[in-house]
Amino acid sequence: MILMTFTSLLIVETAILKVHSDIVEALDEGSMTALIMLDLSAAFDVIDHPILLKRLEFSFGIKEKALTWVQSYFADRTRSGSVANKTSPDVGFLFGVPEGSVLGPKNYCMYTRLVGEIIKWYNIKYHSYTDDTQG
Repeated sequence: MILMTFTSLLIVETAILKVHSDIVEALDEGSMTALIMLDLSAAFDVIDHPILLKRLEFSFGIKEKALTWVQSYFADRTRSGSVANKTSPDVGFLFGVPEGSVLGPKNYCMYTRLVGEIIKWYNIKYHSYTDDTQG
């Protein structure tokens, strides 16, 4: 069972309608159309913090105190697991963003922005939708 908020459902519905509209428009113009869908499981877990910080600085102009604040958001984070009343030792959080965080989808979009830039360079329409819905 997937748990989604009403807002998440509206965003998904809006994204689907936009994709449909762009496909219909392209077909009406006689353009070639292809729909490629990519669902990356655990995508938020692969965000490399130093790369993200560089992209925030150079692509988005986040500097000085604001960049230090974002860096502190990732610093000294640990995670552990628990099974049958036994807890694993804390392990450093070297990659990824905290699960269910408000910044997770935003960080992921900023992290992958260059992919969109490359796609646009080839004059291809694309849509990117990121969510951190847990099922």
